[in-house]
Amino acid sequence: MSGLDLGQAPPPVEPWRFLRSSLIWGVAAGAWWVWQGEWALTSRWAPPTLVSVHAWVLGVLGNAMLGSLLQFLPVAANTRLSLPLPALWLHRGFNLGVMALLLFFVRPHTVLGISALLLLAGSLGVFALRSLLALHAVIPVDALQRGIAMSLWFLLATVVLGGASAMVLTGHLSIPLERIVNLHAALGLGGWCVGLLAAVAAVTVPMFQGARVLTRRAQRIWGNGWRAAMGLTVLAATARQADSPLMLGISLPCAGLACMILWMQVRSPHPRNLPLRLAWRLGAFFLWLPLLLPVVLPLMPVSATSPAASLVAGTAVVVAGLPLLVLGMQLEIVPFLAWIELRQRHPRGVRVPGVGRLLDSTHKQRLVLIHVAAAVAALIAAFAARTTVIAGVLIMLAYAGSLLRFGAVWRNARAWQPAPESPRSQ
Repeated sequence: MSGLDLGQAPPPVEPWRFLRSSLIWGVAAGAWWVWQGEWALTSRWAPPTLVSVHAWVLGVLGNAMLGSLLQFLPVAANTRLSLPLPALWLHRGFNLGVMALLLFFVRPHTVLGISALLLLAGSLGVFALRSLLALHAVIPVDALQRGIAMSLWFLLATVVLGGASAMVLTGHLSIPLERIVNLHAALGLGGWCVGLLAAVAAVTVPMFQGARVLTRRAQRIWGNGWRAAMGLTVLAATARQADSPLMLGISLPCAGLACMILWMQVRSPHPRNLPLRLAWRLGAFFLWLPLLLPVVLPLMPVSATSPAASLVAGTAVVVAGLPLLVLGMQLEIVPFLAWIELRQRHPRGVRVPGVGRLLDSTHKQRLVLIHVAAAVAALIAAFAARTTVIAGVLIMLAYAGSLLRFGAVWRNARAWQPAPESPRSQ
């Protein structure tokens, strides 16, 4: 942890709220699949699928990434992040906005649409703008800060396009909906999610996994390739084939991130933390699938229920690949937050349990394995919708298990007291 400035860390409960909500939304997403069954993956334009996608992207991934950034920006990126409102209200506004949006997909109503737009645009917009201002004040700027800043710009673009889509659906704007939604999804996943994870991975993969460090040249190659892919995505939005920006904006950045992760792990100088390495390696495998779908799908038997490429690609990325990477981050962040809580509650000189004792490797490995099983089941459900209920049950078990384990880590840290000193002999 030598590169971390713990003196700048926010109160640990602030990022923990977001990380806990991410797991709760994971349970809810699994429950939605159980309730809806095959309807949850019928079509990417069907209301049940829209609810599922946004529960994953905003509820699971959004909460985890916002919570991680609250901790990561001041501690690892040397950025003094000052929000104009307490993080508690940012958390409430964001999650209320997610709930309003999901209700709007089920029961389209102008009030729900406007409420979701105001809450999500307000919370995400405030967070992104304040983070960008804080990053702009840092001198000199390194590759980590540039990568985070670029991903935040993509987040703002995603929010704007999402707001435009909501206004089209509520009848307040008349523009082609399909192209805006596809670009909104591509910039959100390929720009914001992949860009942020890549910037953070360049620091955390060597730190926590003992992997090789990316050279400046390798970071430039990745950054230029990522920006070029997102530029092509914007240009593809004008193409005749409406799904082209969606598939391009998802497959190329995801494959690039997967290559970067695997290259860093190969021939690691000091390999350690097997559960985290496993989660990221398998997550990288799922991120490769969208690029392979044009080869895989034509080999499948043709039937009336053949899956759409966009639906399978979205499942591989949103339900399997990215959540496994985020879970790997949580396996380190949650016990680290609990350790900071312990350190802040007890005076110097008191020896507190280390991060590894708060969540040991055995428990980490069990959590990773059940999440991998849930990810595989989700991908199978994308090809065979009749298995959606089974996948939903596994997803619920995986996220409920993580919620219980992480909650126990947090409670144990808050309840820990040093053993009483034995009286000295006279």
